[in-house]
Amino acid sequence: KTPAATSTALESAGQSSSGSEAASPADSSESQLQIGQRVVCIAPEAIAGKECTIVNQAGIKVFEVRFDSGSIFKMAEDNLKRADSQAEAEMSEEVPVAQLQEELRKERNRAQQAEKSLDMLQVEVKRLESELKKAELKIEDRELEVLALQDGLEKALAQNQKLQHQILILQQTYSSMSDVAEMSQGEAEQARASKATLDAQLNAAKDELMKAEAKMSTILGSLGSAWSAFKTKVKSK
Repeated sequence: KTPAATSTALESAGQSSSGSEAASPADSSESQLQIGQRVVCIAPEAIAGKECTIVNQAGIKVFEVRFDSGSIFKMAEDNLKRADSQAEAEMSEEVPVAQLQEELRKERNRAQQAEKSLDMLQVEVKRLESELKKAELKIEDRELEVLALQDGLEKALAQNQKLQHQILILQQTYSSMSDVAEMSQGEAEQARASKATLDAQLNAAKDELMKAEAKMSTILGSLGSAWSAFKTKVKSK
């Protein structure tokens, strides 16, 4: 279009919206636009898309705008809109706030998850402590059993040594008595009976000693296995 047509379109755009409004006092409280703002023309078609700056208010919802060429015209507010650069600037001021709110929400969620994990860990630690105490009590009981068995084993060994010593003395006595020709038959029978009794006691003591040794070996083996299993379980936690 020619410059003359553009000028005519601008004048008609301003006059159609101002009319009697130009004589009325300016009322900026009803307008969404302000003096100094960059705006874009959306009508008439001849200037649609052109940017300009509001320099004055010429009436109710009527503004004087200055184009980049320096020309000043009156335009109805309905034919103007804020430039994208200013709208984006206002949006950019709001974006950080929204981002901060989102980050704060995420941080709160992470804190809640951390608290839940901490509670679960504390429960697990208490459970392991309880198991450790039970294991320690079992170990103490086993240690007492081992000590009792060791004491019984020592007594059995002492009894065995005593019996062996008595048998040795009896054997020596029997040997010396059998060499004596004048030894009476009653004395010989009594010596044989004493030897047989001591032999039986010795065999019984040996059996008890073997049983005590086997039992102590079993308890020591189970004690070591239980302790190894408990340590493995604690490490796996």
